[in-house]
Amino acid sequence: ALSDAIRKQNVPCMSHGFDSTEIMRKSHPEELTTQIEVLKQQVQIFEEDFQKERCDRERMNEEKEELKKNIEHLQSKLTLLNTRV
Repeated sequence: ALSDAIRKQNVPCMSHGFDSTEIMRKSHPEELTTQIEVLKQQVQIFEEDFQKERCDRERMNEEKEELKKNIEHLQSKLTLLNTRV
């Protein structure tokens, strides 16, 4: 639905730096309503993507910390075994 609305309205996916007064002069109220809806959906998609990336970064950091602890434990175990030999 989003891609169909974008194609119908020729709204770029990454619409940065557009002149809103130019859009308003050339568009009918129905077109503006559709463009607003498309932009709202884009914002929602960007927010969801941002939250997913944040969760992924947090998960990777937790995993990294767990791996660091594991390395430290294994290094101390190796040191202990080397002293016995």
